Amino acid sequence: MRSLLIVIVCAGLMACAGQGSAAESASGSTAASAAEREATEVAQRYLERMVALDAPGCAALMHPEALAQLRALFTPLFEMEGGAEALQIFAGIDTLEAFQQASDTEVFAAFLKGAAFANPDLAEVMRTSKNHILGVVLEGEDMAHVVYRTEVVVAGTSASAVDSMSMRRGPDGFRLEMSGDLEQVAQQLRAALAAGMAADSE
Repeated sequence: MRSLLIVIVCAGLMACAGQGSAAESASGSTAASAAEREATEVAQRYLERMVALDAPGCAALMHPEALAQLRALFTPLFEMEGGAEALQIFAGIDTLEAFQQASDTEVFAAFLKGAAFANPDLAEVMRTSKNHILGVVLEGEDMAHVVYRTEVVVAGTSASAVDSMSMRRGPDGFRLEMSGDLEQVAQQLRAALAAGMAADSE
């Protein structure tokens, strides 16, 4: 059951928070705006911290509302019968009381550690992958979308894909947002928990 939960969450994590290693900036115009430079720097720091498996460092670059969203999405799971099993994906948070007392930043860091970094295969992919930032699309003054290419080697096979991460201005400048894919992760977790409980009762 634990491995199933980890696989489900890892898929959603990669879709909503990005994946990869130290980022390499594409050569950009010297006329790039300050906002574009700031967004690029935040994306680079996030990717560098991801490859270092630095969960607190990644959490520190998330927008406060995104951190609160993660907690809100998973909290209902613990209200289900047998829902405490979902705590397995939050490293170091073993009880509902500990989950409630932890800050939103601590909850996100525990989520990264338990859902992604604890998986040795996924962690190795993160450590060895490379990212090349391709550009930044600004949406008004407070939104930015950073487009980047990820190159990975899995079981000796090379693959690459173009992805993006969205960020919004917060009290400390641009910070990453969470995509709607995370809600789908929560729904899949609910289904996995229900299936696990049904199997246990047989």
